[in-house]
Amino acid sequence: MTLFSKSPFLVFLLPVVAGIVWGDDLSFLTQEACFVIVGGCIVGMLLSFRRRRLWWLLSIFAGVLLFTAALLRSRSPLTEIVPGEVYRVEGECTEVLRGKRYIIRLQEYNLYLQTHDTVVPFVVGDRLSFSARLFPLKRSVDVHEFDYDRYLRQLDVDLRAVPTTGIERSGHVHTFYSLCQEARTSLTRKLTRVVRDTATRALLQALCLGDRSGISPRVQELFSESGTVHLLAVSGLHMGAIYLLLSYFLKILRVPKRTRAGCVFPLLWLFAGITGLSPSAVRAATILSFVIIGQLLDRDYRAINAVCASAFITLLIAPHLLYSVSFQMSYAAYTGIVLILPLMRVSLKNSFIAKVYSLFSLSLAAQIGTLPLIAYYFHTINLNSVMINIVVVPIASCLLYVGVVCLALPGALVSLLSFVPVAIHYSILFLLEQYQRISANWYELYPTTMHLLFFYAIVLLGIAYLNKRKILVLRAICVTLFLFLLYHGTMMYRGQHRQEVVVYDRYRRGEVLLNYRGYYTFLVRSDTTAPVPPYAAANHLKALPDNAGFIARDIRVEENRLITPRLTLYVADEQYRIPGNADIVVVTGNLYPNRLQGGVVPSVRVIVDRSNSFTCIRRWEEWGARQGIPIEKTGESGPIIIPLEK
Repeated sequence: MTLFSKSPFLVFLLPVVAGIVWGDDLSFLTQEACFVIVGGCIVGMLLSFRRRRLWWLLSIFAGVLLFTAALLRSRSPLTEIVPGEVYRVEGECTEVLRGKRYIIRLQEYNLYLQTHDTVVPFVVGDRLSFSARLFPLKRSVDVHEFDYDRYLRQLDVDLRAVPTTGIERSGHVHTFYSLCQEARTSLTRKLTRVVRDTATRALLQALCLGDRSGISPRVQELFSESGTVHLLAVSGLHMGAIYLLLSYFLKILRVPKRTRAGCVFPLLWLFAGITGLSPSAVRAATILSFVIIGQLLDRDYRAINAVCASAFITLLIAPHLLYSVSFQMSYAAYTGIVLILPLMRVSLKNSFIAKVYSLFSLSLAAQIGTLPLIAYYFHTINLNSVMINIVVVPIASCLLYVGVVCLALPGALVSLLSFVPVAIHYSILFLLEQYQRISANWYELYPTTMHLLFFYAIVLLGIAYLNKRKILVLRAICVTLFLFLLYHGTMMYRGQHRQEVVVYDRYRRGEVLLNYRGYYTFLVRSDTTAPVPPYAAANHLKALPDNAGFIARDIRVEENRLITPRLTLYVADEQYRIPGNADIVVVTGNLYPNRLQGGVVPSVRVIVDRSNSFTCIRRWEEWGARQGIPIEKTGESGPIIIPLEK
């Protein structure tokens, strides 16, 4: 009998659907509801060995309870705050990000804090006290650019905090995570003492401790362009390697199988805690935990069940992770390996060739699962990264093992053997530099969500056909391919025939772009040396000549004034300050309201971008309140798209 019964853990789909329907609202599920659901699943799991129908009833009950809880908690319990007002913050540091950035827990809020005046950095568990202006995270439209606020929202952050006073440490709270972070700091100091080479130490910290802050941009670029950047983040590969190392070590000591599994379980989670409890490490530890539980219960397990169960329980605890890039990449890789790898198995007599082929198959299966997501989020893919992964992954695993040994042995002994990790590190860099000459990268890829859904539908149908060999599935593949090509052609046509203006959200920089039927020009661009926005490449736009006044028969630009049949848009700055009868006024270049000449029409739409100072934006808000005109701010909404067509 297999763990979680012979049927797949399909109830995993329920929180996924709920997350898509209700989005961030699902993150406000009560802990009581989560405990009830998890308890129901565990009871169902235990009873499913003999009573399969009861398991499905409990699964449905858990799903209904999840949906009900999402509906009841659909409104945010967060107290309304006034953006920009000063509040007193007394909270606990729950996470440390790069560059002295922190996440602070304040009652029901998670605050993002960035500070530059702290000599001694804060650590997880510190109690902090300060005054700060609080701002909500903006919800930007998709203009094919990285949005840091969207990334913070994936970390379950609610507000930005801008300190107005000094930050004081008022105490420290000891938790499992904070103790793990203290151990991580001690191990980092040990690596600093025993490994003198800075570059090698930075790579060891990334592999063994989950700290990538020391990785140089050049090394990070090498890993990224070769398709091996996953090695720098503690994930399933690292957790699996540690699991095998611990199992092998305990096996050498002749520890019984059940005792061995019981010892590996806490050590695995201890390693995940020391490496920062990153979502990828937690997911891998959860999956391996189900495997260990199966060993303790003397039960076999199905890989797809362990993956789905891990995803299900992870989303119960933190539903917002559904929109996390790391979450999606990890489970796409796991699912690809579980579903595709069995189809690639062949019997080979030569043991060395068999091992190389197994590694190749494993890498290819994971790449098929993650390739669309890589193109969607990073807009570039490496088409032959399977080749370098076959060589680099085993060497990186050896470096991981050497790093663990260095952390476990006394410092005096490790100092004598420090040349070993240095040699392995530079051999990895040498291989990546040589591979860079033949790497095949495909840049400027901007697929939509529908592209991803079509791709995964085709892959799943292909797997079903290879397993069942039914003509009906083959016909479904042909229909899906046709719909995919039809959708792609439609999107290409629409992208080439758009008419819209994009007001970008640039800090201290004004940028307003006009897209007219496959061509683009800038109405305002304060920094001419900045790269062209990805929006142009995503829509395959061509640049119009500079200072092109006449664009088409029905659209023209005259001194920062865009005139179209539908509306007139005026970009106001220090040079152009007379909007006249413009329907939309975009304020940029730190222009104060009292500098505007001639007034505006009552029905005007005013947009203030982030090239204006905070004081200037406040003045525009006061002006809008007096005039009865709402002020739109890119700092709150992100880039604003203004369609020019009816």
